Amino acid sequence: MPDINHNKIISFLLFSWLVGLFAFSGSTRAADERQVAGQVVLFKGGAFATNQGVSSNLTQGAAIYVGDKILTGGRTRVKLRMIDDTEITLGDDTTFIVTEYRFDAANSSGQGTLGVLKGFFRAVTGGLGKLRDQPFRIQTPIATIGIRGTDFWGEQHTDELRIALIGGNAIVIYNNAGSVEINQAGYATRVVSSHLKPETPFKLSKEDLTRAIGTID
Repeated sequence: MPDINHNKIISFLLFSWLVGLFAFSGSTRAADERQVAGQVVLFKGGAFATNQGVSSNLTQGAAIYVGDKILTGGRTRVKLRMIDDTEITLGDDTTFIVTEYRFDAANSSGQGTLGVLKGFFRAVTGGLGKLRDQPFRIQTPIATIGIRGTDFWGEQHTDELRIALIGGNAIVIYNNAGSVEINQAGYATRVVSSHLKPETPFKLSKEDLTRAIGTID
């Protein structure tokens, strides 16, 4: 009888170990199957990412995945280098989402859709910005920015979006009410509602442009 109990205990322990091993392997595979969109290349302050209900603090060198929602705190700067070498810089109190990001240089294909719910950001486009069908855009609650090989800055608040072209080709800002194109560096537009067309681009003063860039430097 004691031998039978001993064998049962051994069998139970072996079964438990196997269950735990498969569970661990499953969780590891789930993590490995997340699609990498980029990496944190500069980090100062405090920020974290959430994805499918799991939160993690960001650090220098951390991977960024499709589906990540990134939230920054005060006095924070986070620079991301995406898989196509696009660089995104986030400022204080910003909420940023990686909705979709894929890039195949060999086949000149890909798609990048990012979101900014609030805060400050700067984007310097990489490979996606050079593709002919312009597959890179940033969405906000009141307008979308279509990008063509450029460097631009943005500020999104509850009821206002400001976008300025810093350099490069052009950006198009559009919503259900209409669109405008900015194709001159130092010019900006303002959007105050998703139901109102973006304003006609206007030239920023040197002081205003310096102040804007300061929010993400």
